[in-house]
Amino acid sequence: MAEDISSSEIRELLSYMEKIRNFEKKYKLQLESVQRMIWGCLLLIAGILDFVFAAYLFRYGPVFIPWIFIVPVSVLLMNFVSSRPILTEEKKKKKPLYKEPIYVGLLLVIVVMIAFGNANFYYLIMPSIAVIMGVAILVDHKFVLTGKERTIEYLTPILTIATAVVNLLGYFFIKEISIPVLAIEPTNFTIFHGIIFGFVFGIMEIIEGILTRKKTFA
Repeated sequence: MAEDISSSEIRELLSYMEKIRNFEKKYKLQLESVQRMIWGCLLLIAGILDFVFAAYLFRYGPVFIPWIFIVPVSVLLMNFVSSRPILTEEKKKKKPLYKEPIYVGLLLVIVVMIAFGNANFYYLIMPSIAVIMGVAILVDHKFVLTGKERTIEYLTPILTIATAVVNLLGYFFIKEISIPVLAIEPTNFTIFHGIIFGFVFGIMEIIEGILTRKKTFA
């Protein structure tokens, strides 16, 4: 007959379990940090590509190519990074993609690009995407930072939505853009729509990722 487990052995076991739980909490934060940095870098890359295509090839923007590319790549990378074994907590049933606000938002982004992809409405593409993604983040509400750093997580969707206002005002009030240094001949403000959205959204995501990573060492 097996010997009874002593109270000291139980305390030791609980101590190990607590260490594992703390490790998994930090591991989850690291995954969140990586996801945000990946998402931020993809947005920066898409914004730069959009500007290059819009300014030098099409002479107006935004251009659908980099944004169509970023959607499946970001979904695949985030799902790959987020897959991990669960040791100390009950594994939750994964929600289907159509119930995740961020993925619904990405689907709507594709719809917007198709709907406004002609010469008459192209200036509405990035403002619409900015509003969709900003609202999706607010609805998703998966914030992990605490204290003063939480402000950054609220600022991200707000500033993203604000790019819609900037891009629309620029389109209606700045009629012609010419930058000789960059060999950009007279064109309209829409060539900046993608890079404004990508840089604001992307940089905020990267900042969140850095702050989340620092939290794992706190």
